[in-house]
Amino acid sequence: MNYRTLIGVILFLLGVVLLLYYSYIIKPERNANELVREAKLTFERGDKNSINQAVNILTKTIAKYPKSNAAVEAYYYIGRCYEKQGLNRLAYLKYNYILKNNSKNLTKELKKDLLVRFAHLNILKQYSDEAVNQLFTLLNHSVNKEFRSRIYSELGHIFLKTGKYKKARKMFEIAITEKGNNEDAILGKARANKRMGYEKKAYDLYEYFLEYFGAISQYTKDVKKAYQEQAYRSGLTAFRKGRYYDAISFFNRVLKNFPNYKRTENSLYWIGESYYAMKKFDTAISYFNRTLTNSFYHKDHDAQIKKGYSYFMSKRFDLAAK
Repeated sequence: MNYRTLIGVILFLLGVVLLLYYSYIIKPERNANELVREAKLTFERGDKNSINQAVNILTKTIAKYPKSNAAVEAYYYIGRCYEKQGLNRLAYLKYNYILKNNSKNLTKELKKDLLVRFAHLNILKQYSDEAVNQLFTLLNHSVNKEFRSRIYSELGHIFLKTGKYKKARKMFEIAITEKGNNEDAILGKARANKRMGYEKKAYDLYEYFLEYFGAISQYTKDVKKAYQEQAYRSGLTAFRKGRYYDAISFFNRVLKNFPNYKRTENSLYWIGESYYAMKKFDTAISYFNRTLTNSFYHKDHDAQIKKGYSYFMSKRFDLAAK
């Protein structure tokens, strides 16, 4: 290869690199910034329709350019929009999400403003009849389904906080009817069901959320953490009350959805215990074996002993002795 050809190849490769850099870094960031600027101008008009329009533009920005720096600013302005609409809890959640997950990417000015707004909303976190009436008044002046869905969701959380679980669930159901992909309402309904003792219905909703929104939602991490702990505790509670089939169902949810969770081994062990309590010794032994052969070890000693008991109770004394 001669000198000129080598230079040509290097220039060509450099051009490809620059084109890729522009296509995957510069252009998306520029497009995201343009959308945020459009949303800010729309937001500054101040009327309800404009604020809803701004939320739609900002949501679109986050969906299309989630890794851009502009996405952080988009979350911030969605919070501002919610504040303008009197949806203080939703605004609080947005600001909290930014501070927890993107604090390193914030300018000093923006971080200071966020902390002030966050503190202010903390003070305002009160659930009074006046707040409920104000939200219902907002419903009377809007036909925008997305906005109405957010209002009903906010009402649901107020009733949830004040212990009115049936009313809360009803509000969340209406919110989902108004906008089927309202994540906040889906999770709110799950929490209402859990508080009312309908654990299976609650966990069905958690699984629905994780299946359809888990890859994109800001709530995913918290939902996974809450679900795996709640399902495991539900299993233990059901076992202690002698509801063995319910216990098995709850522990199986842990195994299905969180196979690498630290309590996977515990769940296998307690399923074995449940079958042992129902005198289904062969099935119990199979779960004790799974407890012994997975990648965790903290329940191995207990599983080994109960496996021996299972052999003894099924009159296989030679195996029990081993």
